[in-house]
Amino acid sequence: MHSATCFTCLILFAIYLATVFTTPLVIRGEPKVNSLSTTGFKGHFHIQPPADLDTKIYQLLQDGTQKVIYNSTASSIDEPVIFDIDCDTTWASPMYSNIYEAARRLEVGGRKWCVQNNPMGSQCTTWMSEKEADLAVCGVLYNLVSCDYLAWSARQIVVWCNWNDHAGGKYIWNKDLKGIVY
Repeated sequence: MHSATCFTCLILFAIYLATVFTTPLVIRGEPKVNSLSTTGFKGHFHIQPPADLDTKIYQLLQDGTQKVIYNSTASSIDEPVIFDIDCDTTWASPMYSNIYEAARRLEVGGRKWCVQNNPMGSQCTTWMSEKEADLAVCGVLYNLVSCDYLAWSARQIVVWCNWNDHAGGKYIWNKDLKGIVY
């Protein structure tokens, strides 16, 4: 019994020594290298949507019809269509798996248009939620985009803004309308 206790003590001491000698020392005054921030991730990216996606912004008229108010493909045939993503991901941001599920549900939900119809406060209209993840359009009242485009935009926010399995940010269509994941 005594030899088993001594053997266990020797094993624990060997583990302790291995831990001490394999832990790197930090030199005073040397900045600690850490590729992952402990508070979150911020960034700004330019991305190009697929050519077959309806990237136009429409305005809902009083008679229920829509008119195109921003046609990104009409600007130039030679230049690619580029949009901006602003990342603002923290521990409070939704888990990326819930964002993917909300985007999937938005696409299969049968809704064609995602309209900003909130004239108050945030001027944001949430179109799909999954647990803590919300997908919304924000901006000028009665501007709208294809719900497929909002879902695709949410996925792009996950791709570009993913931090510690969380993601959050906005996809900027133009100064008047944005897609938000929060």
